[in-house]
Amino acid sequence: MNLVVAQVPKEVALHLIGPSKVKKAAIKKIINRAVAEYVEKENLDASKNLKVLQSYEELEATFEPGKEFCFDTAVHLTGS
Repeated sequence: MNLVVAQVPKEVALHLIGPSKVKKAAIKKIINRAVAEYVEKENLDASKNLKVLQSYEELEATFEPGKEFCFDTAVHLTGS
């Protein structure tokens, strides 16, 4: 069975899902991608677990789409 995934217009997604959930998903995706790129760039042997040092409320308060977004994480190095 083949499924076709259509692009949902931003306004529709915001209305259906809610701005808070969309923002939370965007923050999570940005953090995961940035950490993965850093680990690869620095050739680190890191576990998949990471800890964001700010609370979600702090991250949400500073997040503005299209603007610089800063956060602190702790990554566990496996040492192998």
